[in-house]
Amino acid sequence: MVLECASGDFDADGWQDIYFVNGRDLYNRGISARNALYHNNRDGTFTDVTEAAQVPGTGYGLGCIWGDYDNDGFPDLFVTEYGRNVLYHNNGNGTFTDVTEKAGVGGGGYGMGVAVGDYNADGFPDLYVTQYGRSILYRNNGDGTFTDVAATAGVAAPGWASSAGWFDYDNDGRLDLFVCRFVDFSKLKHHKCSAPNVPALAGKA
Repeated sequence: MVLECASGDFDADGWQDIYFVNGRDLYNRGISARNALYHNNRDGTFTDVTEAAQVPGTGYGLGCIWGDYDNDGFPDLFVTEYGRNVLYHNNGNGTFTDVTEKAGVGGGGYGMGVAVGDYNADGFPDLYVTQYGRSILYRNNGDGTFTDVAATAGVAAPGWASSAGWFDYDNDGRLDLFVCRFVDFSKLKHHKCSAPNVPALAGKA
């Protein structure tokens, strides 16, 4: 079940490649499909290079985006997943390295969407990750690491945020942030679902 896709020229050959995020199929016993990276063959066809590029992403993926976080000229890949987000550094040779822990962008919540933008105009792209609970603004420190500054920046967006986008709505030269909410949800209000027609969901909280 494809939930999101993002295009980016990961091998800098001038042709756009595609990364697909596949979510969990709740109607098929909760099985997670594998995410996939398709290389543009420049002839109208694509080749699945997920394993060769080392970007498996087998969790419950929901969002993804390309962005050159270290300004080395090769787009890197950020994927939001339930429980742990993943940042793949583009090695420039057709492969990627998982640098999530080193960069400090694992999240730990229920990641939904992600938006890239240089909100403080320091030349390094920052990440805004929407989640259930609260969202995260990762300020790019310019040294391969990020710092969560959502609280101090006033953009933690408590609740359930689903997606976001950066844009300069008033043309003042500074990026503004628009955040979309999903539903008004609280564990205190949550109840078990009988789901009689969906055995895989029956009785699950």
